[in-house]
Amino acid sequence: MAFSHDVKDELIRWENRTACCREAEALAALALAARLTPGGILMNTAYPSYAARWAEQIAALSGADPVLRREGGHHQVALENPGACARIGELLEQHGFDPLTHAFSASSFSSPCCRRAALRGMFLAGGSIGDPGKGYHLEIISRYEAPIRLAARLLRAEGIRPHLAVRQAFHMVYLKDGGYLADFLRASGAHAALLSFETLRVEKDMRNAVNRVVNCDTANSTRVAHASARQLELLREMEKTGGLSVLPEDLREAARVRLAHPGLSIRELGEHMSPPIGKSGMSHRLRRLEQIAREQTQPRGEDNADRKAGSSDNDATSEGTS
Repeated sequence: MAFSHDVKDELIRWENRTACCREAEALAALALAARLTPGGILMNTAYPSYAARWAEQIAALSGADPVLRREGGHHQVALENPGACARIGELLEQHGFDPLTHAFSASSFSSPCCRRAALRGMFLAGGSIGDPGKGYHLEIISRYEAPIRLAARLLRAEGIRPHLAVRQAFHMVYLKDGGYLADFLRASGAHAALLSFETLRVEKDMRNAVNRVVNCDTANSTRVAHASARQLELLREMEKTGGLSVLPEDLREAARVRLAHPGLSIRELGEHMSPPIGKSGMSHRLRRLEQIAREQTQPRGEDNADRKAGSSDNDATSEGTS
């Protein structure tokens, strides 16, 4: 998850330039990942630097410093001052927040800057992104369904099409498309991570394209090799039985060139003809030779069956060999 750490480290350093965006980031993260208890507001995170960032945001909104402490493998931010909690509650009410479902009103975070700040806060509080060198996957999870549906709505407003799922006790919004992941990084402000991601994506696409070409060439070479071996076997059998001597001159020369140069492509064989002929003409003569060879060496019924079986190899040879 090194890439996910890099993205979060960059977003943690992001400076919200307006009060509304600072509020949107902090409150969206609260809805997604914090717990509202009679004793205060609690947020757990595995990132100490994000714990410090969220504590600073909550302190600015509430007028009181939260308590930072280590709980097992997590860092906890606890706002326990009753007056400070009440001020946060008033801000939440202004956004139509429901403390039971953690849902906001439909009009919350509607401006582009606050929408992106809210997405940034949600990703920092409960998101992760996989190694783009292995695959494309970004997810944001929460114990509450409403914040996940809010995240999906905000993503759609950015032109991103997310997927929703439930995994064990958690609700999840996730992305699997590389283009949408790039759009998210751009919208959230992770521009350095976006550059790294796009570089990896281009390299991956180029490798895939090269592999497709290599696989296609390998398959084509195999078909051509099989067709060439079949032609050589038929022509050598004709040569043993004297069948080549009764061929027309153009086919006799084509047979001689094929037997003399078993490893050449059809185009190269055509260049050895006198006068030289193109790939199409050489391919046509080789097909005629195969047909005549079968007629000379096999009974009629077997000839028809084998001709059908070999037609695909003939077509592959004539079309695929350069």
